[in-house]
Order: sequence, then structure tokens, then C-alpha cells
Amino acid sequence: MSKKKKRSQDLVPILIAIAIVLGFSSFFAPFVFITIAQDFFYQQVTGIWLFQSPISSYIIGGVAFLYLGLVVGGLAYYQSRVRGKKRLKTVGTLLGFIPGLIFIYLSVNQYYYFTNEGIYQNDLFSIDEKFYDWDEIEQAAAVSEKKDKQVSLSRLELTIKSGDILSYRYSRELVKSQYNVRDVLEDRGVELKQKLEGEEEE
Repeated sequence: MSKKKKRSQDLVPILIAIAIVLGFSSFFAPFVFITIAQDFFYQQVTGIWLFQSPISSYIIGGVAFLYLGLVVGGLAYYQSRVRGKKRLKTVGTLLGFIPGLIFIYLSVNQYYYFTNEGIYQNDLFSIDEKFYDWDEIEQAAAVSEKKDKQVSLSRLELTIKSGDILSYRYSRELVKSQYNVRDVLEDRGVELKQKLEGEEEE
């Protein structure tokens, strides 16, 4: 076996290890990576009292990490089976990484945050950040759901003047910030009503 072939074969265990790490990390890495990235890029804005990403961000991030693990695993298989063609392997790997990196970027770039001025929101495929002034809110409801005789907060629904409804899943952070939400709404004459899932508005 030539030295060049031996060096190529030596990479295979390393690539397999990287693929396994990426695969297993897909379960928890998005929570760490997305939080750190958003801390660095977005939470430098002053006056934020709630910053959240939808759960779909973490799911997409997890799928992206798993996909990257499959790409590296595929490279390991190709490396062990095909001689030479180093340039083809390099180009193929780079092209294979692009979709995963795009979805990691999209997962980091999906968020919303509340300030005293209003709500800033960026959806999954949005290019520009949207801003909703608290003055645009006409109705507000804290929606609860009933499961197995247990009632728990489900989502915050804010109806804006256009008739569109902004919906935010209740997380620990949103529960902690509900008094801030209530205060900014009351300052604008909007009552935060309590509503049970499936219950008709009065």
C-alpha cells in the first residue's frame, strides 16, 4: 500500500468519529449552538426583556446536525472505497455541507423578542425583521389548554389592527415576562384576557 493511500485510509476512522459525534449531538447541540449564536448576534440590543426562538428552530437545527453527520459518514465510506479523486471528494463534501449550513443559519435567524416599544420578529424564511408596535395590538389573550383534567398555559395570542393574530408558545421565559406583557398592554388600554382552548370569544 502506497503512503498516499495509507494516509487516505487513516482519515476514515477520524471521519467516522466526527460523523458519530455530529449524529449524537443533533439531540442537544442545537440548544447550545443556537443560544450562543443568538446571544452573540442579537441579544446585544438594549431593552429586551424576552428573547425566544420557536421550537421549530431547534428541530431544524437538530436535523441539520444529523444531515452533516450523514455527509461526513458518506465521505468516510467514499474515502475507504475509492482511490484518488481527492479534488472530487473535496468539492463533493463542500457541496454536501451547504444545505446543512443553510438550515443552521435559518434556525439561528428565526426568533422574536419583546421590548417596551414592541415585538421584533424574524420568521424562518424571512429576509427582513418585522416590527409590531404595542399600539397595533387590539386584543390579547392568554390561551390555556386542558389535558387530563389539568389546565396549563398554552400560548399568548395578540390580535393586531389588520386582523392577523400573533401567536407565541408559553415557555418558562414568557411566563416570567407575562407581567411585562400585561403592563405594556394595559398602558395602551388593552386587557389581557384568560381564554380556554376551544372557548368562543365573548
